[in-house]
Amino acid sequence: MFAVMFKNSIWYNLHETESTNSFLHEKLMSEKLPEGSVVTADYQTKGRGQRGSSWQSEAGKNLLMSIVVYPEFLKVTEAFMLSKCVALAACDLLSVYSNKVQIKWPNDILIDGKKVAGILIENILRGSEIYASIVGIGINFNQQLFEKELYAATSVFMDTGFKADTQINAVKLHENIEVNYQMLQQKKFAEIDQLYLSHLYKLNETALFKDADGQFQGKIKGLSSMGLLIVERENGEKHLYDVKEIALIR
Repeated sequence: MFAVMFKNSIWYNLHETESTNSFLHEKLMSEKLPEGSVVTADYQTKGRGQRGSSWQSEAGKNLLMSIVVYPEFLKVTEAFMLSKCVALAACDLLSVYSNKVQIKWPNDILIDGKKVAGILIENILRGSEIYASIVGIGINFNQQLFEKELYAATSVFMDTGFKADTQINAVKLHENIEVNYQMLQQKKFAEIDQLYLSHLYKLNETALFKDADGQFQGKIKGLSSMGLLIVERENGEKHLYDVKEIALIR
């Protein structure tokens, strides 16, 4: 049965904004928006990615969207479960166009090994509890040219030759997130984990990594309960890594 948790959500469709996440954050400073409220934009002047990185998108070509939820039922230590749900929602959307969709930890979406989407979740805390989460998603749908440093980027159009309607896909993604968010609220963590691992890029495959000590070969074995990456080195030792503590070279 389709979830109706977000039936009162408000939609803001903007031509241009500094950042869709920042737009929602400013709104939340003055009012509590209905859960599931969304902002989309044709262009972001200061789009942001994980840990201070930027998100670059050609005007009018891609889906730039943020949604607000209130996961007060989650512990702070369970916050990464929301990221898993959003990543799976994006995978379900993109799987309509390609059978080569995977999740690169922690929250990049790949098509055939190239980045097609990114997720940035910013939590607003009240004391030690999550009050609200602003979920930002950028999906490359119709862009064909990327800057040289983004050589590993792709789009749905580049992969399939199909020009997609970003607004229709915004609605579909909203529906996918709603369904997964309901599963999260029901604390179906084991089911979410299983689905996430089934999409995880390089899981149990020998790959080249780099951490503070240099390059090494290892295998991704899964995630900890807090979303840390578990990597097994060639000597059998398993190490936990947070975002930016390890890089997957190839």
